[in-house]
Amino acid sequence: MKLTAKQEKFCHKYIETGNASEAYRQAYSTKRMKMETINNNAYNLLKRSDITARVKELQAKAEQKSNYRKQDAIKDLVEIITTNPMEYINVEERVDRNGLKQVVVVKDLESLPKEKQKCIKSIAPAKGGGVRVEFYDKLAGLDRLSKMLGWDEPVKNDINIMSKFTDDELEEKIEQLKSNL
Repeated sequence: MKLTAKQEKFCHKYIETGNASEAYRQAYSTKRMKMETINNNAYNLLKRSDITARVKELQAKAEQKSNYRKQDAIKDLVEIITTNPMEYINVEERVDRNGLKQVVVVKDLESLPKEKQKCIKSIAPAKGGGVRVEFYDKLAGLDRLSKMLGWDEPVKNDINIMSKFTDDELEEKIEQLKSNL
């Protein structure tokens, strides 16, 4: 089945953004739509077999064009998630005027394997001397890896629970909550 121009644009924007609702907003005229409608329409589009097939086709084409493959991304994300900051430092004992103390020293980062170097987000001077090494966020890496591996299939969430209640019922619920505090 051939996709419409808007459906095709939706697929491309979904690949680009990774967000179905955002892809829907960019592909369709949504100025007069409620957020809930946009989310529902995007979710329903992604459930369609022809849309899913086209998205997979575009993903495969993008992967073929790149030297950086999905397996490489997974490997890098796993490295970020499992990296141990202790691999980047040494704790040394030094003697000064005040006696023996332990000092944290950053290892020669250039001597680390490239896989370890990729886990570093930034290096900057620290207050009071020394160096501040910041790593990529492990939870963000885990979230991204989950999406890549399909562990978080699209889920439809009904976020508009308030429309299920009348104004009087809402006021009663609010009063109940206040009395429980």
